[in-house]
Amino acid sequence: MSKEPKAALALALEGLSLIAEGPATEREAELHGLAGRALIVTDASDRAVGHLVSGADLARLRGQPEIECDCLRSLGVALLVNDDLDGAVREFESALQIAQRLNDPIRSRRIQDNLIVVRRHLGASHEEQLKQWAECAESPHHTAESLISALNNVGRCYVDVGRAEEAIGPLTRAAEVADSPEVSTAAMFVVRANLAVALAACGRGAEALEVLHAAQARARAGGFDREVRQLLAREGEVLRELGRYPESVACLKQARKAAERAGQVGELREACHDLMLSLKALGDFEAALEASESLRRIDQQLNRDRADRRMSALAARFELDKARREAELQAVHNAELKAANVQLRTANGSLRKALQALGFDARRPRPPGTPGDSALTTRERQVLALLGKGRSNRAIGEALGLSSITVRHHVSAILGKLGAASRTEAVALALRNGTL
Repeated sequence: MSKEPKAALALALEGLSLIAEGPATEREAELHGLAGRALIVTDASDRAVGHLVSGADLARLRGQPEIECDCLRSLGVALLVNDDLDGAVREFESALQIAQRLNDPIRSRRIQDNLIVVRRHLGASHEEQLKQWAECAESPHHTAESLISALNNVGRCYVDVGRAEEAIGPLTRAAEVADSPEVSTAAMFVVRANLAVALAACGRGAEALEVLHAAQARARAGGFDREVRQLLAREGEVLRELGRYPESVACLKQARKAAERAGQVGELREACHDLMLSLKALGDFEAALEASESLRRIDQQLNRDRADRRMSALAARFELDKARREAELQAVHNAELKAANVQLRTANGSLRKALQALGFDARRPRPPGTPGDSALTTRERQVLALLGKGRSNRAIGEALGLSSITVRHHVSAILGKLGAASRTEAVALALRNGTL
């Protein structure tokens, strides 16, 4: 595992442990977002979904739009990784709306970049992607990372449409930006790998290999194991472009072995695919057939894994959408109950004044056993007071340290003693007789 996933895993564990410590704090939404983003980096995107939805919902309830926006954007990334493209588009668009309301061009730019990536997965042509990334690269609203991403994707698209010469300019510029100290080192390796591919496509093989060897040396020195494997695979691809097939095969076999040892199925697939092409070019068709069979088995495994992740993510999203709807209905109920309570308190006050004007004292003590007063136990009075604030059974249980079943029994007892048919009527009667 390279340094960045290790650091992300440490952050995920930190966020998860702080959440588990309870009770809820103002940082809880931020911590859910931190844990979710780190789980994505560590290839656990299906587990990230729950944290990111929780983080977004908590941030919305607590009036933290920046955190809500970041959680929704990360949720879109997690769903994209799990092949839930429609869900990814939905979350990215929600995040973009918040970023635009915040008048935050940097956040908006990043989310628009994510939407371009989703459109590629949805079948956008290379020309369409090139146009979108070129417009993105010209935007003045960039962090160093987002500018590198835009320039890198412009270069990649130029190579894909057969215009490798035009790719060298943006990729060289991206490499220069990636050398700045505030930029993630991993970004530098990705850019240089693509720059080498573009140079090789232009017939500048010696320069391409020089770029790759320098990048590999820096990656090894920095302990970036994943990036070393990826650069090794790119070297095999460049050597094939140069017609140096035996060297390409040796390099790609090394990359395949490293990916296998690291358990990185995606990298293993890429190495097997490139190895098959180099073996065909070399004329070793028997070995190429073996590589093709390995590739078929890897694709089957990837498809199974992808289907499992997608089903897990969809199930999690269904449960969380259900929870969201229930929370929204509870919020509507609480608002209606609060409004009814205000009206009842107003009416109760007017009634008391009218009774006092007629010579009755509406506040005088009632004899023991009077329904709605001393007939209620101390615990029932506590439950009734929380009912008057619009709390749900679960919220009352959390406040009083009771189970939901016990709270339900108390509510039933209160309704019976007050002669009420509903919680709202019980609150109204309690307000009317002075219990609340």
